[in-house]
Amino acid sequence: MINIDINDKKTQRGIGIIFLGIVAAGLIWYLQIKDMSVELKDLKATTAKKEEELNKILALRPHLENMRITVENLQREMDSLERMFPSTPDVPGLITNLTKVARAQRITVMNFKPVGTLQKEYYKENYYEMTILGSYHSVGSFFAQIANFDLLVNVDRINLRSSPMLATDLQEYEKYNRTQGKKGTDELIRSVQVSFRTTTYSSLGSGGQ
Repeated sequence: MINIDINDKKTQRGIGIIFLGIVAAGLIWYLQIKDMSVELKDLKATTAKKEEELNKILALRPHLENMRITVENLQREMDSLERMFPSTPDVPGLITNLTKVARAQRITVMNFKPVGTLQKEYYKENYYEMTILGSYHSVGSFFAQIANFDLLVNVDRINLRSSPMLATDLQEYEKYNRTQGKKGTDELIRSVQVSFRTTTYSSLGSGGQ
């Protein structure tokens, strides 16, 4: 049996050292547990937030296809509006489209020229003057097809008069009937000359200012 003399200074010093060691170990353990507790609490909060976000995403999954279709439809509408209302005047494109329609309707284009622009609050008007020759029917079809362009086009200041080519075309028409032995189409007779103003529109974006 070991006898411990509590009154002995060495014994008291040893007990004090042991006590301090126990206190220090306890303090270290407490601080570690506290840090781990705070970290665990933060992790739980982060996990709960992520789970909430995930639940929101999962709740939207049944609507994703409808959302995709909606976005595609909006994109098509925007593309259509951009074709109708471009940021810069597409003069070459306008000339190409007018030429195609004129050829299809046996229209002779006598004149086409830009005559200025007018800036409005939200858009710009681009003006062009045109003069064409053709039959009444072909001229009517020409204007009808212009109205169906993807580009928004307005026609005004229309001036209609007899074509200077009327006499020549009538002679050619009668000659054709005599030589071919059958009646040709009167759409070949350019009976009217029509002068008018064509207006296109462009937006005031970075390219339309």
